[in-house]
Order: sequence, then C-alpha cells, then structure tokens
Amino acid sequence: MSAWNANYVEQMRPDNIHIDHIKPLASMTAHNTVDELAHFTNLQPLLVQDNARKKHRWSAQDERHWQLHISGNTAVCEVYWPQACGALNAAGLEWGALHVLARVAGQMQRVEV
Repeated sequence: MSAWNANYVEQMRPDNIHIDHIKPLASMTAHNTVDELAHFTNLQPLLVQDNARKKHRWSAQDERHWQLHISGNTAVCEVYWPQACGALNAAGLEWGALHVLARVAGQMQRVEV
C-alpha cells in the first residue's frame, strides 16, 4: 500500500482495498500448484473498484511476466495490473492525473465566481 500511496492521489486504506490474487486462481494450469497461487508473493492490495474490474482476466503476456518477475519474488512492492485488463482506468490516465484535473477544474470555477 505504501508504494501505491507514494505515487497516486487516490490512497489505499484498509477500508477501500481487497486482497487480490495477482495471478487469479481461475487461471490455474497444470503447471501451477495451489501453494504457489496462495503464496503471499501472489497477493497484493488492490482498490475495491479495480479488483471488481480485474476479475479473473489473465493473458499469456501476464503469465510470462508473473513467472519471470512476481512468482516467489519477495522484493516486489508495486501493484501489478494485468495487460488483459487494459488501462488502469477508463480514460487511460493515472488516478493521480484525474485528481489533478478535478482540482484544477474546481479552482477555475472558484476564480470565475
């Protein structure tokens, strides 16, 4: 959560996150074990709305990245958003950029009044 909170305006808090399986359990193959998918290195905090949108989407590209960089890697501290899900939000902007735009728009309205 701290890595996310350092980079995004929309902060993660215990009341607005789900614990997400980075590689979804539904994408388990004959090569995976339950222990591997339940391992803490396959878990991450994810904002509730993003977890609901992610569901069990997973691509071959996500699988390669997970095997090379995430599975069993205790040093990973950034949220992984699967390629299979498209952009992290509908506009393709970081959440922080959306909040900056909203603040600027709000300031402009106050100046005009």
